[in-house]
Amino acid sequence: MLFENIMRSLLGRKKLIVSENRRVIVTENGKISAILVAGKHSVRTRDSEFESHDIDSSAVLNSKLENALIKTAPALAQTHLLSLRTGPDELKIIHRDKVLMMVMKPDRKLSLWKDAGPFDIQDISVDGASRVAPNLAQRLRRAGLVSQLASFEVPEGFVGLMFVDGVLEQQLKPGQHDFWNSSAKINVSLIDLRLRAHEVNGQEILTKDRVSLRVNISAEFKVSDPEKAVTLVHNYQEALHRSLQFAF
Repeated sequence: MLFENIMRSLLGRKKLIVSENRRVIVTENGKISAILVAGKHSVRTRDSEFESHDIDSSAVLNSKLENALIKTAPALAQTHLLSLRTGPDELKIIHRDKVLMMVMKPDRKLSLWKDAGPFDIQDISVDGASRVAPNLAQRLRRAGLVSQLASFEVPEGFVGLMFVDGVLEQQLKPGQHDFWNSSAKINVSLIDLRLRAHEVNGQEILTKDRVSLRVNISAEFKVSDPEKAVTLVHNYQEALHRSLQFAF
């Protein structure tokens, strides 16, 4: 054993043991030469660098060498990595060993260690405002991936007017509504459809004989067309207030 160690030292080599949960990227003279898997390896130490990755804690390859590995060592990359890319209107839902792992946003790329799988990849088209199925939205929330969702709750007695990139697109009924938080900007305005009271207090008027009176006005109203209430005036409750004053 001592003789072997001396010979390795003289030859500029050493013994390297890689555990099951690790992979090691080896570069020699600045060039990627190998990816070491679990086992015992005799490696060259002179002019070599070793980058170790724990594939249990992170199935994603996080390395400055990623692009170089794919471009200059395609055979190694194909053997060890699963390369993924999303288009401008596409998401990918990634399950690792049947457990929801992550959601890739549009215009992204990443590489997964194949040995960290198995992986299941689901492609989803997101053109504008795309709904998320309720069961999937619940799973995303449980997995702590709520940043991928644009979520809105419409209470009973209300309607939600959904604007996509500033354009009114649809009405949302009471309940929970989840959309993919993609490139589209989604806003929801809640409109109360219940019968309500509106007060105009301290309204001053003059009688025919020039006597000043100070009165309070109370009116009941209900929104019958929520789209007109939001799109025809800046603030429909302020417009109602002024109309009551003028009518009185």
